[in-house]
Amino acid sequence: MNKILVSSLSKIALETTLRADFGYMDMDNRLSTNTYYTFDDLFYIVEDNKVEDFSTLDTFGYAEIGNTNSYNQVSPNYLNWDDQNEINEPLFKKIKKGDIIAVQQGDILISKVRPYLKKFIYITEEYSKLYFTSAFIHIRPKKPNILLYYALKSCFLLNLMAISRQGKGYPTISAKDLKYLKFQKTYVDRLFKNSSVITPKILTIESKINCLFSSLQPIDAIVNDVFLKYIKIPFEQIESDYQQVYYVNSCELDSYDIRTSFRFNNPKYQYLSDAIFQYHTFADFIDDEKTTLGRQMSPDFIEEDSDLFYINTNSIKLTGFVDSVLTPISAEFYNKNQKLKVEKGDILLIASGEGSIGRSCIFDCDADCITSQFIMKIHHKKDTDTEYLNFFMHSFYFQFCVEKFKKGKGNMTNIFVSQLLDFPLYYPDKNVRERIVAEVRQSIEKRDLIIQEIENLRNQIDTLLEEIIHNIKD
Repeated sequence: MNKILVSSLSKIALETTLRADFGYMDMDNRLSTNTYYTFDDLFYIVEDNKVEDFSTLDTFGYAEIGNTNSYNQVSPNYLNWDDQNEINEPLFKKIKKGDIIAVQQGDILISKVRPYLKKFIYITEEYSKLYFTSAFIHIRPKKPNILLYYALKSCFLLNLMAISRQGKGYPTISAKDLKYLKFQKTYVDRLFKNSSVITPKILTIESKINCLFSSLQPIDAIVNDVFLKYIKIPFEQIESDYQQVYYVNSCELDSYDIRTSFRFNNPKYQYLSDAIFQYHTFADFIDDEKTTLGRQMSPDFIEEDSDLFYINTNSIKLTGFVDSVLTPISAEFYNKNQKLKVEKGDILLIASGEGSIGRSCIFDCDADCITSQFIMKIHHKKDTDTEYLNFFMHSFYFQFCVEKFKKGKGNMTNIFVSQLLDFPLYYPDKNVRERIVAEVRQSIEKRDLIIQEIENLRNQIDTLLEEIIHNIKD
């Protein structure tokens, strides 16, 4: 049953936030002044963390929010000022603008966007050598204790969400908001009192999680391993063989898309095309009239209660379509863009944006959706093996084509429908396609079992904390 919360205007007026939403008031009513610690009682907000002279850095690790997950795993970009290229250029631009902070062991980083995803990073000795984006809130416990990190992700997550800002699309949180965070005093005291008992147990579980993560193969690597058995073009060898200096005869530049860059004219692409063009191109299997690029939507067309939706790039993952982050839109905008309507079974391809361009998934959602400007809706012809086609698009061979043909510079690179149609496609007989799909599926299922085991272990940590704060008597 829904609770009815009552709070006097005088009490609300005492808070500088003037927060009167349900989440905040629920937390405030649960915790009286005498029973909680404030944020300032337990943490500092680290503000002197900017790296002023970053140009002196040699090779260094730099992590954005996308380089982290909810299991305290960080996969940083390793950068060097002498090795700038069009792929890492956006990162260097951000760093030059000051988007880089330094951390120390024991610190905690909290993502400013979507805190419910639990992208909180505990800075270990290893991570203390990295640099991070300022899109994280940087805090430091006044009393060093790793249990505070775990408690933020479990026992106190509800309180953290209560002080977040529920804007259109997704919640956000700022360092200023954290000042209003409250922690049940009894819970914190029990955690500290039992720290010597529970911490070793948690660290043992974390060690198991790290071992499992080290055995976790990325989806694209799984796909590449399978396709390599059939196409037999070793992509690692291609990369090493075609890094030398070469010359291009101007007479050979007869393409409608005349470009003279190293990337576009690298001989490795011709080698790849010659090897698999004998089979098919995407034009053989794509309905080019129904394959479209999306369009930009203004905030005016967001309609919270709508059952019509706008697909953004964060819905497209190699693991499949994510429907929990769709943006509800007005019927007016939806009806004006019927050509962009997605049908079940269509393939969605991120067609813009460095770092995610080339990522695809099958649309398997029942919702009525249209695509954003960064997404290509690929409508295939009848009897096309959709699952096989999507797996091929995950592979090294397709991504090579994206790398070659994408246009633009920096972060805003693009692939267009006319280019996709000319991409070479390995499309063997039905029995071979079925074997490839079955092998990929089998490996992905094994991967899913490992992920489930990791999740079970992570839940064990939450259970340990809950047992401490709720069941131990002083």
